[in-house]
Amino acid sequence: MAPARPTGILGALVRAARPARRPSGLGLGVWGMPRGEVKVCSLGDALLYESDVARLQGTGWLNDACIAFGMEYMERRSAGTAPERRPILVGPSAAFMATQMSGEEWGAVCGAPLGIDAGTRRRVVLPVSNSVTPDAHESGSHWSVLVLSPTGAGAAGRQLAAWHVDSMGGCNWGPASRLAREVARAMGARLASVSPVPGAPQQANQSDCGVFALECARAAVLLEREGGGWGAGDLGRALARRCEELGGARGLGERARELWEGRARAVAAAGSLAFPDPDWGAPQGLA
Repeated sequence: MAPARPTGILGALVRAARPARRPSGLGLGVWGMPRGEVKVCSLGDALLYESDVARLQGTGWLNDACIAFGMEYMERRSAGTAPERRPILVGPSAAFMATQMSGEEWGAVCGAPLGIDAGTRRRVVLPVSNSVTPDAHESGSHWSVLVLSPTGAGAAGRQLAAWHVDSMGGCNWGPASRLAREVARAMGARLASVSPVPGAPQQANQSDCGVFALECARAAVLLEREGGGWGAGDLGRALARRCEELGGARGLGERARELWEGRARAVAAAGSLAFPDPDWGAPQGLA
């Protein structure tokens, strides 16, 4: 039996507020700023226009704006949880910059404002892009997720384990390894290992990597909220359960897109997070 589609405010807003047709042919300026486009919503530094939200409809490849919104949404939904029970979520721009500069430079510019430094004891979740051209808008073609987990101090000092979740085999192994290495340097830790997460579901097409990445970050946030004693195997199993719950790899792509579009529409309608989301419990009422 197919899983139920989103209900309540999320489902209603997807159906009622979805534009009659998708935007098309809109030019992009420097850093992908849309020209003459309709803004849907903003959440912190994340800003979504109609062409961004349209990528959540059908099989569009999710851009940086969609990933940034998802990470900001989860960060704010988790704000009421004790810091030791929530990971540090990093947006796509800050994560990408870690592959373009030294770990020490990144730590000063991007890490410190996020609370990532030599004293960090919390896990860190970062989206990974295979983009290599900072001056070209949307030059990447694949998203995955990296989880950095402090493992305590060994003979060589603080150590860090890195778990990479890739919905297309090891497509992003190179950029994920570079990202892990530089963020570890920013944290003053020795990178003990970079390991693929066992049993991670694989996407059923060429464009669902973004929603798979957001669902992976969601799984990490929820696991951390339940207690810190989880590992790569637990993350893989949590993702497999989510995939089964949403109807397999294709179902996860379709249903997760609907859920994230619904969240964007709900933020636009409410102007905050003061609406129910079954994934996150009672509304936090956060702006």
